Amino acid sequence: MKALHDALADEGVVHAAVEVEALSWRHPPLTGEQELRQVETIREAYEQTGVELFLWGATATSQDHLDSLLAAIAADEHFVVRLEADPATLRARIVDREPAGWSGLDRLVAVSEELALQSETFDRVDLAVSTQGTSPSAVAERIRAALPKRVRSN
Repeated sequence: MKALHDALADEGVVHAAVEVEALSWRHPPLTGEQELRQVETIREAYEQTGVELFLWGATATSQDHLDSLLAAIAADEHFVVRLEADPATLRARIVDREPAGWSGLDRLVAVSEELALQSETFDRVDLAVSTQGTSPSAVAERIRAALPKRVRSN
């Protein structure tokens, strides 16, 4: 998402990039309904500043979760991208990304493969992109090539 945000910013495309998990990072965790209210609030706040294009990053944990997120985003158009990688790569990325000693690391690693397999069954996914052996900027360009003209390279 950062690479896609950077490419759009470099071209002057007005947009907002929002990581849903960062909105709900608290203890105890937000309920699903509370998380969706956060999404709605952030969307409304950015819209008031003139933003019409959003990049929403989220780990959808079920079809219902994805559907609820799309409803909370309330956009006229959606383009849902599923990023893919093999289980060993997912595990390595999680371990590298999270702080050593984090109490939730083992659980996150354990569910990562399950979530990846489950996400393959989701409806409403417009594009699946492998991140295996490629750079974030190459993934961003692949996504942009499939998107409406206002977010594509010329």
